[in-house]
Amino acid sequence: MHGEPRIKEKRAKGTEKKFKKDKRKEAARSALSPPHPTTMAVPAPMTWHQLQKKVLVNCEIPNLTDVAITIGEKSFSFAAKAGGKEFQMDVPLAHDVVVEESRWFGNDRAVSIVLTKTDNSCFWEKLSTDASLKRIVKPDLINWQVRRRGARAPGGRAPSARERDA
Repeated sequence: MHGEPRIKEKRAKGTEKKFKKDKRKEAARSALSPPHPTTMAVPAPMTWHQLQKKVLVNCEIPNLTDVAITIGEKSFSFAAKAGGKEFQMDVPLAHDVVVEESRWFGNDRAVSIVLTKTDNSCFWEKLSTDASLKRIVKPDLINWQVRRRGARAPGGRAPSARERDA
């Protein structure tokens, strides 16, 4: 009978040690992480296509709220909330736009940004100078307008024979 109480006593001590270790681990974790979970801004998936005088950028996310878009001469920024996520991104543009004629509109499921080109004869090869945005801001191939013959290539130069025949 003397053996039984010792076993119980050992179990109680072992459990107590394990409990202390768990508390230490939990304290270390809480010291590393912020006390309240913070929401990190995520880049919003977008598509873009161009017309002769305009570039259209679309973002389709259901239940959009708190949409804020700022259009500058060489960039635009996008911020919105949807489904507990916060979307935010700054897009540096490959060419200049006319800020006064550019606009945006949207509803609870999509936002469209209309950028007016400063040089209507220029065909944009890419939307942004930031190469990391290529996987996020993709060309809308359904609405893509093919460059017309005689249209100026980027930089104001005349298109080459190969570009004209394409």
